[in-house]
Amino acid sequence: MKLTLKIIIILNITTLIILIPFFMILWHNQKILIMRQAHIQAKTLFDMIVITRQWVAENRDEIKPVPAVATKQLSKYASKFADFRFHITSDNLVNPANKPDAFEKYALEKFKNGVKEVYRIEKSPNNQLVYRYMAPLYINKSCLKCHHYQGYKVGDLRGGISVYVPIDNMITTLRQNQKSTLFLVITAYFLLNFVLIILLRKTVLKPIKILEIGTKAIENKDFSHKIMIDTKDEFSQLAKAFNIMIEKISEHEDDLKTKIKHAVSQYAVALEQLKESNENLKRLANFKSDIIDSLAHEVRTPLTKIISCIEIITTNKDNGKNIDKYLEIIIRNSKILKDLFDKILLLNKLEYSKYELNNQEIDIESLIKYVLSKFKLEIETKNLKVHLNIKEKKYLCDPTLLEILISNLISNAIKYNKDNGEIFIDIFTNDNKLIIKIKDTGIGIDNTEISEVFKRFYRSKSIRKLYSGTGLGLSLVKRILDNLKGGIQIQSEKDKFTEVTVYLPKKNK
Repeated sequence: MKLTLKIIIILNITTLIILIPFFMILWHNQKILIMRQAHIQAKTLFDMIVITRQWVAENRDEIKPVPAVATKQLSKYASKFADFRFHITSDNLVNPANKPDAFEKYALEKFKNGVKEVYRIEKSPNNQLVYRYMAPLYINKSCLKCHHYQGYKVGDLRGGISVYVPIDNMITTLRQNQKSTLFLVITAYFLLNFVLIILLRKTVLKPIKILEIGTKAIENKDFSHKIMIDTKDEFSQLAKAFNIMIEKISEHEDDLKTKIKHAVSQYAVALEQLKESNENLKRLANFKSDIIDSLAHEVRTPLTKIISCIEIITTNKDNGKNIDKYLEIIIRNSKILKDLFDKILLLNKLEYSKYELNNQEIDIESLIKYVLSKFKLEIETKNLKVHLNIKEKKYLCDPTLLEILISNLISNAIKYNKDNGEIFIDIFTNDNKLIIKIKDTGIGIDNTEISEVFKRFYRSKSIRKLYSGTGLGLSLVKRILDNLKGGIQIQSEKDKFTEVTVYLPKKNK
């Protein structure tokens, strides 16, 4: 990224960090101001109505209508000549026309608990935003002339007057002001950027460009190049220091180059050898430790079975009965041991990068069918149904590694499947990758154990007694994929399915 762009981005981010909260606070305060104006207007209307009612009540001899009637008449006039409304109401009605609405009922309940005013924003029946305000009316001496028969006393809550103040125009004005302000700010923002770019180019970027040209000249071994910057600031000092440096380098170039080259080459060789030896020792120590700790346990079980069967046969303890059974046990456990040691040897090669890839063009469909044929007996024994969907026919890869990889995955799909289950094998390309998906309808893997299955000799406690195995299959798959620059993902649901997805680069060289 060019320096100009970096500086502009930093300045813009800084400006936005300052401006955005500022304008959010400004617009929030404007909204609060509008609400305050609506509140003041509504309260003023309420006070005017109360004053008018009080005047009517105190001048009953000269004014014909009672305060309630006068209030109602004023409300009718307001609906004709103004955009505000008001309504007198009570929960002890004399006139049913003064029945309170939901807001007014809520406010009357609040007044009984000592609340002095209630207000909120609502939508009117014609879908306009209105500010609703309501305050209580209390009985005074002049009110008793009309309401004494209802049992009121001075200071009792008589009801309340609610005021409707439309605020759509206020909000529209606020939004127009916000748009105007935003337009001015954006205009100023871009003008500021334009001025900053011009100033940066003139005062900073131009000297830097001259220095860049000088560095490229040095890179091309042009030690005659001189940097001329006369800004009388740090750039001038840097240019002078740069020119002195060029002169010194020019004087000692050959000698310095030879010494540096020799020292660097010796250091690099020694460092690489040391790193390689250190890594090999660490990996070897870890590998041997893992093998010694785990091999003893994994070998003991099949070896014990082999020895026991051999003792029974050689000592003729069962009088020659079941010899075929004992031989089958010996063969099966011998194969387990052979498979275990084969996997360990291959793991050792892959672990220390001793395995040299022998890439060849492989017929994928033939390979899959060949692997399935090796497990024909197991598939038929469990009555499994295999579904093949092979869209990619050829792939460049090491055939031995690919066969071992697929064999391990298919072996697991068969071993941990249920009787009369299914296996789905899909092979296709996506985003220049070869995708191999193998899904079974077997016992599944607990989600807490998925991250553990790639460890050497790891086997879930729930399957150790039910299924034979070494715990090296998926560990070997992971090491093979590391060598092939591939990846693996497992999705599973307990007692329902397991789906293993392998990703391999399309052109594996």
